Parts: sequence; C-alpha cells; structure tokens
Amino acid sequence: LNFNIQKVIEDLQIAIGILNKEGTDYTFPHRSIQEYFAANYICSLSESNKKIIINKIIKSIENNWIYPYENSHFLTLLLEQDYISFLNYLVLPILKKLNKRAKNYNIKGDLNVKYDIACKIYMITYYLLNRSLYMELIHKDFNVDNGPGVIIFPENNIFPLPSDKKLSLETERIENSFNVIIEKSDKWIESLEIKIDEQEKSDSEIISII
Repeated sequence: LNFNIQKVIEDLQIAIGILNKEGTDYTFPHRSIQEYFAANYICSLSESNKKIIINKIIKSIENNWIYPYENSHFLTLLLEQDYISFLNYLVLPILKKLNKRAKNYNIKGDLNVKYDIACKIYMITYYLLNRSLYMELIHKDFNVDNGPGVIIFPENNIFPLPSDKKLSLETERIENSFNVIIEKSDKWIESLEIKIDEQEKSDSEIISII
C-alpha cells in the first residue's frame, strides 16, 4: 500500500475528528477514545505481558482505592473486550485478598477496620464488574441496604468512618455489612470462577465447529 501518512493524520483530525493537535503533540479529543484504544491494546497483548499490565493496575488500585471509580469506563472496556483475563487476573486476585483479610480479622475487632474492608470490597464489586454481572452475582447480597453505606474518600488509603453525626453509620449496619462479607464472599468468588469456566467452555465449543 502506498499512502501519505500526513494525509492520514489530517483525515483523523479533520474528517473523522478523533485526533487533536496541541503544539507538536497529538491528543484525543475525549478521554473515552483514549481509554478504548488503551483497553484494546492491553487485550491484544500476550498473556505474559497482559499480566504485567494488569498487575500494575492492581498496584494502582491498592495505592488508591478510588481508582476503580475514577477509571470505571476504562475498566469496563477491559472487561467487555477480555472477559476471562480481566476476571482471572484483576478482579479475582483483589477479591480473594480482601476476602482473606476479612476472614483473618477478629469478628469482634475494630469497627474502623471492618468498615474499611467493606468499602474496598464494594469498590471492587461495584466498579470492576459490569452492571449485569454485579446485579446477577453480588447485588442481592451486598447493596445499598446491607453494604457499607456512605463512603468517604480514603485517608492514607484507608476508608475512614464518617465523623459527621448526620452521616455516621450505625454500628449494627457496619457489623451486618462485615458479616455479609464473611458469609457470602466465598460464594461470590466461586460464582465468578464458574462464569470464567462457562465462558471458556463456550469459546471451546465455538472453536470446535470452526
């Protein structure tokens, strides 16, 4: 193929409108376009390189638990484009780690720690899973009625209990939220693993008839 790269860039800028030029740099006019191409690139990587990138995302989340909320569109694109890898390498490892932390914690322990764990599990299940998956597997157990309730932005990477009396959560609600995690989180993990197996089986069946 013989083409002029500069004319292609001009078409992307003028005719299609997916590139902007700022000085000597080219940028996307909207963050969602950049997120789509970033997700598409990650999903095209080899499994080993994909794991490296996803491990970096896990570190970003563990360093900033608002990351799933701030990047929910990008993370949803990853899930939609590579369902199995996203659940296997990102969602399940974080959920299992938080589940282990909850199980190892003294059920009669500090309310602040219970609230922190509940908030982090809510951030993972609500923002890393797409809406249909969350509603099917998690919502009936862990929602606005029996979840952590009001979530205050974390301080030093820990979700603090609301201090305002109007926002304060009842002890019973936090205890209930933590107990739901203890009772149900193994089931959530198992359900996600079943979803992965079902998708792999479906893929295998399609491949077998090609």
